[in-house]
Amino acid sequence: TPLDVRRARLEPHDVALLIFDMQPEQEAEGMVEHQWLPAAGALDDLAEVAIACTPEEVSTHLADGLHPEIVFLFAETGWGYESLRQHKAALLDSGLRWIQAASSGAEKLCPIWLGTNVTCTNGAGIYASSLAEFVLAGILHFSKHFPRLAAQRRTATWQMRDDASVPPQDIEGKSVLIAGYGATGKATARLCRAFGMRTVGVKRSIALEDFEHVDELIAPEPKPALLA
Repeated sequence: TPLDVRRARLEPHDVALLIFDMQPEQEAEGMVEHQWLPAAGALDDLAEVAIACTPEEVSTHLADGLHPEIVFLFAETGWGYESLRQHKAALLDSGLRWIQAASSGAEKLCPIWLGTNVTCTNGAGIYASSLAEFVLAGILHFSKHFPRLAAQRRTATWQMRDDASVPPQDIEGKSVLIAGYGATGKATARLCRAFGMRTVGVKRSIALEDFEHVDELIAPEPKPALLA
């Protein structure tokens, strides 16, 4: 859904509500304390900060008179989106003007605020390097037969190949097609080229700077279903 996304910035004495909608294992690992709060530490000097790790805490903050201009949303399970939807009227009345999502995708967030003056921004691009490493790990996982090697290690046996497999493959010289050539696609292409692979990107529109890490860029017309 199209959304007018504008730049928003902190102003002196802003009130920020940090919503951490975490998986149970993330809570057990202390992600809020060890990762997200240190990352948001700079807010302490710029804004009054309130933290909510459950829907009830969001409700309590608002019932106690918190009037956030800014919401930072880390939504893993989905209750964070529903909590914002539930309190939409109260948040608008309190002067909410900016929601920053930690995730790259904001398709569950943006529709809630269409037709309002609330700016929605996301974290697109900040995970590009990490996701590119996962892509390369997946390529190596299958080309080098890591599942078979792991199984052989558990049984203390060594066999170059089994009856149903082909030998491990080198990825140097192979071609990789990257459908959706944004920040993550570019980071993936950079790593693949370092391994000697030929890189082909598929993108809706092409700019000169897009060619830095690819051997070929394709902007098909009409737009294929995979980029719809």
